[in-house]
Amino acid sequence: MIEIQDLRPAELGEVACFLASVFGVPETAPFLQPALMEWKYMLPRDDWQATRSRVVREHGRIVAHSGVWPLRFEAAGGLVNAVHLIDWAASGAAGAGVILYREMLHMAPVAVVLGGSQQARKLLGRMGFSQAGQFQLYARVVRPWRQFRSRPARSLPRDSAKLMRNFYWSRSPRIGEGGLRAEAVPRFPAELDAALPGWSYPGYVCAARSSNLLNFMLLCPGVACRAYLLRQKGALIGYFLLCRLGGQSRIADLRVSGASRLAAAYSVAVRQAASDPETCEIVASSSAELTAAALLRNGFRLRGERPLWLRDPEHRLPSGSPLLLQALESDSYFLQDPESPFAT
Repeated sequence: MIEIQDLRPAELGEVACFLASVFGVPETAPFLQPALMEWKYMLPRDDWQATRSRVVREHGRIVAHSGVWPLRFEAAGGLVNAVHLIDWAASGAAGAGVILYREMLHMAPVAVVLGGSQQARKLLGRMGFSQAGQFQLYARVVRPWRQFRSRPARSLPRDSAKLMRNFYWSRSPRIGEGGLRAEAVPRFPAELDAALPGWSYPGYVCAARSSNLLNFMLLCPGVACRAYLLRQKGALIGYFLLCRLGGQSRIADLRVSGASRLAAAYSVAVRQAASDPETCEIVASSSAELTAAALLRNGFRLRGERPLWLRDPEHRLPSGSPLLLQALESDSYFLQDPESPFAT
């Protein structure tokens, strides 16, 4: 007999052990640390009141788990809730993982999946998903020598070749900042909420933002986060959020008033990220040509991509409009492999 249950705080350690065994990683893996598990699944969020983690038990033993990374999208009829499922794993009862996956999909009218094996892609098609683009990773090298010294050693010839390549890449120019100024703040202020509705991009489906959501992200354990407002001639015209894991800084989220300012806004964010002496490379994620073009104009290079899958059976989102996703829309915001800490 199997049972689907909401995860309770006292069971976080048990789930971490289960995930470690299924994924074949040590229980000390960064994404399984107690503080991060609690933040992901238990710390209250204003944008999601339901459970963010469920397990399947068979005779009292966990045989499947899935977590929710909540999303909201802006649409003509208002905000649309969505889920991105993370930490999905199954072992034991036949079909338990699929049963749980289907159960979690019903928690919101829209669902998003990034990547997936060939087998998983076939399963997604049967569950009503269709491919809706690519989720791409872009990187810009900042301190190639420091990166060379801090990278886990593989072979000297290969590592030396990367050093020479990355030194060349680090010379890539970025565009001018267009009079934009970054203001460091300890938390995102409430004044941001009045401005955010006007910071959308026609023709794209944007993820919803609020000061509360952004401040929740700043609490992510094990990640060095920094919050900035963007101003032009004193007026608030945008913001961005940086996070650093080891020698990699991430432009985790950026929004600005007017698509024409995007490249300049990313230029400002690059300068601020590079000002951290620990930063060896800067990465940013994009799912649309709009943000990809702004990153390329600032010396970023494409370093990987995953298929983006969308399930929208009730057609809540505008048909044919690209989704504008960033790192904040998935666990790529805080995940890192210590054995491969860089994208370049």
